[in-house]
Amino acid sequence: MDKILLIGAGGHARSCIDVLEEENQFEIAGLIEKGESISNESLGYPVIGTDDDLKVLRQQYKNALITVGQIKSPKIRIKLYKLLKELDLKLVKVIDTHIHADHISGLNELSKRTRCSKIMGEYSSSDVIDIRVKDNEKIKIDNIELISIYTPGHTDCSYSFLMNDRVFTGDTLLINSTGRTDFQSGSSHDAYDSLFNKLLKLPEKTLIYPAHDYIGKKNSTIENEKRNNPRLQVSSAEEYANMMNNLNLEFPEMMDIAVPANIKGFTLDQIN
Repeated sequence: MDKILLIGAGGHARSCIDVLEEENQFEIAGLIEKGESISNESLGYPVIGTDDDLKVLRQQYKNALITVGQIKSPKIRIKLYKLLKELDLKLVKVIDTHIHADHISGLNELSKRTRCSKIMGEYSSSDVIDIRVKDNEKIKIDNIELISIYTPGHTDCSYSFLMNDRVFTGDTLLINSTGRTDFQSGSSHDAYDSLFNKLLKLPEKTLIYPAHDYIGKKNSTIENEKRNNPRLQVSSAEEYANMMNNLNLEFPEMMDIAVPANIKGFTLDQIN
């Protein structure tokens, strides 16, 4: 079995490890951490080096997977491009679930550097998308096939993506929670419909991979969320809307500036 390096040892790596273990097509050789936070082990696998060691490790391992996430700045995604180039890997397509800054920030710059195709749902207001998919449309990347599911609520352009026995839910359905609906173009009633009439209609054993991991879990299932997610224990759209409209959550700093900038393909670094 071929070995693979994971570049990154945080929350995103946790989800990638779970998929790799289930698919059983690669043996995880180890993880790469930042130089200032090097440790002996992370997520159950050895940490075998830092970014500075990649040139040497490249001679030993031919497969690598970038498992680094990014929120406020495109700097990490630009670094991903450099790592991909150095490891002779090619980024073909990038799929984003919605337009919030922690998802599409730096997307345009990444595309310029790698010439990858940018995919979002047909209702996305982004100006920099190459391919827009409709509800229930198939997306093929070599032998991988995903099916788009229009799941508005967190935003009016939110999509989830079904791949065989798992679904990538963006910020619509989280683990033991659901995406807030008080941001720009959010709707608690739309979110209820997306959750109860679309995602929760999937087979109960379907694995859920949300865009955020707030409680240290790798994934969940439709069955588990039906039983244990406190925000899904409601009997009507009105009850759900009332709950979501009274969460009184803090509004993120720069949200009103970041989203319009990202729609145009800019980042906060470029407009400050």
